[in-house]
Amino acid sequence: MDPFAVNYDLNATEDDGSCVYINNYTIQEIQSGGLSGQMQTTGIVTAVYGADNALGGDPSFVIQDGNGPYSAIWVIGDGVAIGDELSILGNVSEVYGLRQIQGGSFDILSSENELPVAEMLATNGINEEQWECVLIEMTGECVNPDANYGEWHLNDGSGIGVLDDIGYNAIDDSLTNDGENYVPLLEQGRDYRVTGPNFYAYGAWKLLP
Repeated sequence: MDPFAVNYDLNATEDDGSCVYINNYTIQEIQSGGLSGQMQTTGIVTAVYGADNALGGDPSFVIQDGNGPYSAIWVIGDGVAIGDELSILGNVSEVYGLRQIQGGSFDILSSENELPVAEMLATNGINEEQWECVLIEMTGECVNPDANYGEWHLNDGSGIGVLDDIGYNAIDDSLTNDGENYVPLLEQGRDYRVTGPNFYAYGAWKLLP
């Protein structure tokens, strides 16, 4: 009979003790504690991606709660927009090294919210689990404009930071000044500033601009 139970029955006339409750955790608690199972959390959508083989051929998005380490998590699903604030209920598990929410149902609490400020990290700094899924900004010299499989590399002197084309294919993009002559966007030796969530797949961390 408790309306806060997930199996609430409006027609029930007595409490038979069968109410089921889902634990509500912050994203920081889920990520830092390595939690798994059915749970509820909230966050603001920072990125939306189409179907991709790196995530089982499913569309996905990222939600983040505030700033700092462990503040974001990947979600399998669609139907949201960047800036939406969600309350989401789903099954949390780690799949091939990336903790994610699957089979989720969500309520959009508000829209067009400001995104969390991106964490400024060294290029090698993205290779730490505490920054999994978090919105990151990094700058560095392009040391490899095409490292195969849609990846390219930046280095600010601290070590390689990998970028991937799941959300945006910078490798095949180009620039023009006159609308007729085009040059590749990526050029070895040039400096770039990139912002995106920190993703983990195929044994490596990579930013998805």
